[in-house]
Amino acid sequence: MTRDWYSHLMVLENDVRVDQAAAPGEAEIGYQPGRLPVLLSAPHAARHIRAGQLKHGEPMTAGLARWVAEETGAHVLYLRRRTNGDPNSDFYSPYKQALRAAHTQTPFCFMVDVHGASDRHNFGLALGSMGGQSCARLLPEILAALAEQGFSPRGRGLLRVDLDEKFKGLGSPVRETLTRFAWHELHLPCLQVEIHAQLRDVQAQSELKRTAAALRALVLAAAAAAADCCSKSHGTTLK
Repeated sequence: MTRDWYSHLMVLENDVRVDQAAAPGEAEIGYQPGRLPVLLSAPHAARHIRAGQLKHGEPMTAGLARWVAEETGAHVLYLRRRTNGDPNSDFYSPYKQALRAAHTQTPFCFMVDVHGASDRHNFGLALGSMGGQSCARLLPEILAALAEQGFSPRGRGLLRVDLDEKFKGLGSPVRETLTRFAWHELHLPCLQVEIHAQLRDVQAQSELKRTAAALRALVLAAAAAAADCCSKSHGTTLK
């Protein structure tokens, strides 16, 4: 990472206006295409409404997703402005339709859906793969890449990886996660990633740097592992 990585990360994050609705003619959702057939998603970067309740945005999820996308060449989709629904849990949302449109135009081999977890959890990263359904063949490579960055299921505190326990990405009869949507509707291998609040703290540059490096390693490992799956399932290869 270059010395000014933090300043650039904050510039990317500041494209989000957590409490502002999109002005007329302004995009509520941001999308930047890439060359690597992996998409990073940050659907809760700004405030949203779930079950009639206004929910807080998840700080730094958009900034981290955008930074890693630039570093790896991945595509990135993120919520830029406050929205009246929940991009992640609503069965129909403009965000899901934007994901569908992007995938139709340039098919991806993998999606990483980035979320922010509160500081009450006893993990640093939580991975949700619907119990292994949504990316079974990629999980070993992803876990190995995270382990190289110090994160593992055997880690302690912020170095612990929770795998399909707290956040499984399964959804429910009244809630469809983006992971479930991507897997069932788009046949797109995917993984939900929850990042502990302390690993997204803008006052703790060392933790942010560790998180950014881990997320970058995850994306690159998934891209490499997805190449074979993509060629077999979709008739495409990584470029």
